[in-house]
Amino acid sequence: MFKIFFYISILFYFSIQITLSQTKTRLVVFSDKSERFWLLVNGKKINEQAAARVVAEDITGEVWQITATFENQTIPDITHEGFRIGNDKEQTYIIRKKRGTYKIKAYGVPQRLFSEMFKNARVPFRIDR
Repeated sequence: MFKIFFYISILFYFSIQITLSQTKTRLVVFSDKSERFWLLVNGKKINEQAAARVVAEDITGEVWQITATFENQTIPDITHEGFRIGNDKEQTYIIRKKRGTYKIKAYGVPQRLFSEMFKNARVPFRIDR
């Protein structure tokens, strides 16, 4: 009996992993200062012409490596390891310059996660005064 349960569990686990890896995500990456760049996702060049906003379609997997190579060669290449958040079909990243260095950050994610947390909460959120 245990052997059957074990094999069913393994089969279920792998079927879930295969399904999740086939989910396609749309990545939108933009620069807040309109610096033009080329985007690479998992080593694949997405845009032929440098642009301030780039959209990458049909990205699969749970984790991906995002690299921005700027048209202005004085700005060094930046890399970010992104990951799927929930079952989102689209995720947005922003390139920002902070304290002299450029970074790629997820854009708009914390607010969405925070609101989902309270929407799905079983205990009502209440502030007593």
